Amino acid sequence: MTFTVSAEPQDGTAPPGELSALPATTRSFEGHPIRMTALGNEPWLSASDLCRALQLRIGGKITPAKYIRGLLAADRAYAPFQTQKGEQSLSVISVSGAMTLASSRNRRVDTKLRAWLRREFPDA
Repeated sequence: MTFTVSAEPQDGTAPPGELSALPATTRSFEGHPIRMTALGNEPWLSASDLCRALQLRIGGKITPAKYIRGLLAADRAYAPFQTQKGEQSLSVISVSGAMTLASSRNRRVDTKLRAWLRREFPDA
């Protein structure tokens, strides 16, 4: 199955620069499942899963939008994922975006996430 992925949410119009996404897979970082997909042959990770793993919360809620807003536009996109509520368009970030996100956290988590990213995605 092929999905359309864009830098902006779908509103019924085809955005410029559409990418094809492969079906999602899951990898684990410190016991936290991280959903991922491939866009343009590059791995992209679920922003909400990474925020959960890094314990990035506001008022007790996982709010990836606040944290990924500061990433370069080229490092963030939306991709369809199957969830308990059916197919939903979720925020995803590139591996380089994940490295940037990690650097905003405490040193211990930053070091562990960077090592995990290098081990899981050596060519990214």
